[in-house]
Amino acid sequence: MSCRFLDDVSLASLVAPTSVEEFRSLYWERQPLIIHRKDLDYYGDLFTLADFDSALARSSDYVKTANAATEQKGGKFSTGVTQGREAILAQMREGGTLILDQIHNHDPKLGLLCRIMAAETGHKFQTNLYLTPPNGRGFGAHWDNHDVFILQVVGSKDWKIEKERRIYPARMDSMGQDGRELRGDIYSFRLEQGDLIYIPRGFGHAAECGA
Repeated sequence: MSCRFLDDVSLASLVAPTSVEEFRSLYWERQPLIIHRKDLDYYGDLFTLADFDSALARSSDYVKTANAATEQKGGKFSTGVTQGREAILAQMREGGTLILDQIHNHDPKLGLLCRIMAAETGHKFQTNLYLTPPNGRGFGAHWDNHDVFILQVVGSKDWKIEKERRIYPARMDSMGQDGRELRGDIYSFRLEQGDLIYIPRGFGHAAECGA
């Protein structure tokens, strides 16, 4: 389980070059933080495409896909049968995003990352993986009921994030179908490999993969 990024990982290395003091005072539960590092190897082999393939091969249950263009959300496909694997490929050819939820329970590197971050912040961490094909978009604009750290470990993705929080949701709150469009002043940018975004709960956002 060798991984250069995990050798000395901490909240400081996760949000660098922003200092932990600045992150906690200005961004933590307050506003989005967007970090452009210009370092493709920042996360090293924390999670590679080969790891993604291995995770799919090991899965005895199912994986999910989502496609904002076709409004297909959370489709579940078994990886243990040929029909399921073919359905997953068909979904991705149509622009669907492949989703591996709570992969930290199965991948030792991501499990270690979550344990370290939980110990340092006092909050539970989990990892969900999203693999989006060119010109794909898994979800439309939405807000989450939990804070999110986005690590771009492979490729790039185009993001839009509202600058003002829409709502301060409770843990059990969920977004309805109304208001699923971005509004107000917006950050618009491309997240490259090695970059990071922190989005506090309640901020509207949307992402899609370029060509």
